[in-house]
Amino acid sequence: MRVKQSLLIPLMLILSLLPARAAFSYNANLHPLITREAINLLGEGEDNSLANYLRGNLGFENGLNERFRGPDKLEGGGTYFNTRTVQGWIERGSLVEDWPMGLRARTHFYDPVNEIGLTDLPPVIPQHQDHAMSRARDGINFDYSWVDAREYYYRALTSQTKEERDENFARTFRALGQVIHLIEDMAVPAHTRNDNHAPIIGGTDFYERTIRNIPQGATGEAKSFDRLDYYWDSDTGEGLAEYTNYNLISDETISLGRKL
Repeated sequence: MRVKQSLLIPLMLILSLLPARAAFSYNANLHPLITREAINLLGEGEDNSLANYLRGNLGFENGLNERFRGPDKLEGGGTYFNTRTVQGWIERGSLVEDWPMGLRARTHFYDPVNEIGLTDLPPVIPQHQDHAMSRARDGINFDYSWVDAREYYYRALTSQTKEERDENFARTFRALGQVIHLIEDMAVPAHTRNDNHAPIIGGTDFYERTIRNIPQGATGEAKSFDRLDYYWDSDTGEGLAEYTNYNLISDETISLGRKL
């Protein structure tokens, strides 16, 4: 089923606004802040290009502040219904992608050199076939993928009742936030170099420990691609996973015994 992409492609511009020094996965509460900074880079107030797009193309008079009621997620698992703004759902999605902690996070890795996810695990822990790029793109084993976002968007445009439309718009923007999370993690060297850094198993990462002390902020310009994969791996070095892998090292990929 082909779904109109006039909304989803402009929203993907958000993904390209994430500065490498500001995006990381160590503090779950930071992901919504990174996402907010990215949205803010699209302009302030009435000049925000995303808000203007929502007003002009979808009739959202309140732009990013248009409110929708939809399914929210509890940190320990489970779902409840909540009402949030468009921006609130995007930020919420970028937070809840980590929940329940540990289960989804194993798929938040992508090594563009070897085209693999996280395999740096003890033998007792099963590896997962998905990686960050396939998670977002294919949506086979996990919900709220890019595939899901397109389906929710289609339903939002075609559902018969306002309640159904509102719920599916909420799901659309939450799914976009969860996909954004999978991009944000690509700014962490360990996430692009198959370097497990769970506190108990692999130890915390030097980059993560260090960047906590750097004042947060975001600068940059929007960069868009005509393929979803390219936000991770464009084969030209422009994808975020490529940039991080090629230019930065992690704790366990410094020695000559492993790739640099």
